[in-house]
Amino acid sequence: MQAACVFIMSVLLWFPKGSLEAGSFAAGGVICVLPSIYLYRRVFAHQGARAAKKIFKSLYWGEMVKVLLTAMGFGLAVTTDWVVPIWLFMGYIAAQLSFGITSVVLGVLKFHYNQKMRTE
Repeated sequence: MQAACVFIMSVLLWFPKGSLEAGSFAAGGVICVLPSIYLYRRVFAHQGARAAKKIFKSLYWGEMVKVLLTAMGFGLAVTTDWVVPIWLFMGYIAAQLSFGITSVVLGVLKFHYNQKMRTE
């Protein structure tokens, strides 16, 4: 959902602002999304109550690697000539917010769907 939101927002940004700002926005979103994908895949590789220690260890190390990947992404992006820093950071923040917003929206939609099913 994060990647889809970043893609849609960067395409919508392209028309009023231009390709430089939209590309910077998309780069900021990618800097947020890719390390998150790494973390989710690492943590959810283990399942079950017996794997609790492995899950905790994966969560700890996965979060450390996620922070390092994010820092490396920002470091690489800021050193390029084509990135507009304000749009880079706005893309990162938008990707972070989209995670929370989509969770709320999907929860509300599920609640309304359950309410509708109960009344029918």
